[in-house]
Amino acid sequence: MRRRDGFLTKLPTYLVAQGFPQGKLKPHISEISRKKKIPLKFLENILLELRKAGYLESKKGKGGVIFVQKEYGDFTARVDYKLPPGGNNGLAIRYPGKGSASVDGMCEIQILDDSHPKYAKLDPRQFNGSSYGLIAAKKGYDKPVGQWNTMEVTVRGTTMVVILNGQKILDGDVKEVKSFMRKEPPKGLLSPRGYFGFCGHTDPVEFRNIYIKEIK
Repeated sequence: MRRRDGFLTKLPTYLVAQGFPQGKLKPHISEISRKKKIPLKFLENILLELRKAGYLESKKGKGGVIFVQKEYGDFTARVDYKLPPGGNNGLAIRYPGKGSASVDGMCEIQILDDSHPKYAKLDPRQFNGSSYGLIAAKKGYDKPVGQWNTMEVTVRGTTMVVILNGQKILDGDVKEVKSFMRKEPPKGLLSPRGYFGFCGHTDPVEFRNIYIKEIK
């Protein structure tokens, strides 16, 4: 469905199939019904409502990257997310389709409750909204844990801008980064194209209103 502002909803049914193998999660609904012993009609109704609402939730204890099937070069993505206490997830940017977004893709945009005590000693490049391990985001624009936040990420070439709840928190060029938290840059740092997705880190993070617009 295309909206007036040009954004396209990108929430295929496979995005709700958390717990299946990592990758292009596209099990047929009848397979899910058979494996999980759930009535097929019941699943069809759930998927219909989820697609209408544009809603996705990470399953606690389950990890792995899930991503849309189209590759993007330059684009803007917008999502609403809600974190549990200490919750951790991320947005995969130009992900190659395997491995880790922060290691094998261009980068991962961090989604994290960095106010939690267990994250007291983070590198600034791990804060919420940061280009993980590359560019630190400004702090102080998160809503309290348990409330919905809106994040918008625009990627053009090697530059990226992150807006959180209407405030620009990151504006940088990964090509200009000289110091890497992991000593080496991500393998796909300069990749011109890749997949957009979600980096499950085993926490039950909720997403809704997921939109993406290609920039040509």
